[in-house]
Amino acid sequence: MPRQLLAALALTAMGSTSALAQTQEQKNVMQHVAVLYIADKWCSEYSVDLRNINRAASSLNIKPDRAPFTSFIKAEMGKTEEALSDAGTKEGCNVIFGLYGPKGSAVSGQMMRK
Repeated sequence: MPRQLLAALALTAMGSTSALAQTQEQKNVMQHVAVLYIADKWCSEYSVDLRNINRAASSLNIKPDRAPFTSFIKAEMGKTEEALSDAGTKEGCNVIFGLYGPKGSAVSGQMMRK
């Protein structure tokens, strides 16, 4: 099951959702934002640092509370929640930790074990 979640998150990180008038760099950051927002909501055994990813979003003029950013982020959050639900919260959070933890392969240092 963790491989399926990892594959789903990898597809998300590669830009599987399209959005108008957004650069690929903005899409990548918004996908990370979505995954980390879900991790913050679902992964109670972890502490998620949203400051750095929010700063990265801000530096790229991403405004998560405005269109078209809102719809893109919500769609990505839905994909992540579905993948977590399919894998189970504990396994899913472990996979996300592998991507965003201290030695994360996506954006390291965004999650810590409590």
